[in-house]
Amino acid sequence: MRKAVSEEINKTADTARQLATAVAGAVFLGLGVVAARVTSTAPPAILIALSVVLGAYVGVIIFASTHFMWLQDRLRSDWKQRFFSFLGTDDYKKLVTTPLEEAKHGFMVVSWIAGIISATMVLGVILFVTIDFTSKPTSVPLPAPATSNTQPSSSAIQPSPGTSAP
Repeated sequence: MRKAVSEEINKTADTARQLATAVAGAVFLGLGVVAARVTSTAPPAILIALSVVLGAYVGVIIFASTHFMWLQDRLRSDWKQRFFSFLGTDDYKKLVTTPLEEAKHGFMVVSWIAGIISATMVLGVILFVTIDFTSKPTSVPLPAPATSNTQPSSSAIQPSPGTSAP
């Protein structure tokens, strides 16, 4: 029983490492898509499609891994009734359920982080790719500065009669 639990924990840890590797690869390829957009005239639709495929790749790994864990939970339930019925509930929980739930929790945290990073990467690529880097900024004409040799207007304040101007 100890060997089976250890193997399942190791499989869960390996799955989490594979997921982290997949996310790192997807992010680096996403950065490559951004670089391709800046340095070439690649069509945005192709770059967006590539980033969506990368995000879907990570999503499929998350789904397959979560499904595998669900199957293991179901099999463990069957094993408990058939092979480990001699163990009390507390012993089974201490020896099997708690260690596996802790490993599963670690994987779920990695899965959520991976999903958020992948979704952010896909949305970032979509937004970045839609920016047009080929157009030149338009210049706005500035107003002409006022000249100093203009005559004061007739509405300027005139000194009162009998007083002198400073």
